[in-house]
Amino acid sequence: VAGSPSRAVSTDGGATWAMETASDADAAAYVTRLLNTGTSITPAQISALDTFFLTGKSEGWYSELKRMYLPIWAAAAPNALCMVSGTSGSFAGTVDQTNPGYSQGDGTTGRFDFGVDPATLGLTFEDSMIGCLIAIVPTKAGRFVGSQTGSVPIEMGIQGAYAVRAYASSTAYILSIASLADLGGVWVHSRTASDTHKLFQLDDDGATETAGSATVAAGSVTTDIVGMCRSSGGYSNFTDAGFGAFYAGLGMTDAQAILFRGAVRTLWETSTGLSLP
Repeated sequence: VAGSPSRAVSTDGGATWAMETASDADAAAYVTRLLNTGTSITPAQISALDTFFLTGKSEGWYSELKRMYLPIWAAAAPNALCMVSGTSGSFAGTVDQTNPGYSQGDGTTGRFDFGVDPATLGLTFEDSMIGCLIAIVPTKAGRFVGSQTGSVPIEMGIQGAYAVRAYASSTAYILSIASLADLGGVWVHSRTASDTHKLFQLDDDGATETAGSATVAAGSVTTDIVGMCRSSGGYSNFTDAGFGAFYAGLGMTDAQAILFRGAVRTLWETSTGLSLP
């Protein structure tokens, strides 16, 4: 029933408890889908999810989200569930999903397919947002999330010697970093109707916001969005990073992107008990 709270049941030392805590209908629906996969959920996790959905709606960024995955549940089925649409993506290759809090590719074959392309979601080169939460920093260069059709991508990742490249056109925004250890945290790359695209990071040391300009590209991206590697009709540039979230949506304003970035961190840290690297 729309608006009904979610009911989570678990067993601890023979004592069974039941908690009804998700007041938001979308949060309740996501919790129900998780429970249907056999996932155990604590009251604190349900409360964190409820807060995330309610916060997003009150702050105005939730309506921009088209897909969001929270691969923290240590199993493929719940990790592949979209929090927003109710659909499921799919993992392929070698992905370690035994660790509560993140899923980690092997840097060679592991990937996560959203099962949908940017064009189908309404994303364009001048109106798009993609990103991820990196819980375990990679040991090599590779793409984090995105897709490419022809020569123009909507994607982000690390290329070359410590340079984060984010695209929403044929022109990349390039952010230089000191080392791979600086890649941890919440990443949001957003572009709105202007020629400016922005890259936001939030890690344990604080927040970063950078901006670059790009012309609007022709055409659209019709290749499935994929995490953990490059998706361009085939798969390449695999990363061995561990991810606590993937997401894609329409372009967010600066204020929305900053608020969303903080909400993703709070959700992940509260749900996992872990801290951003």
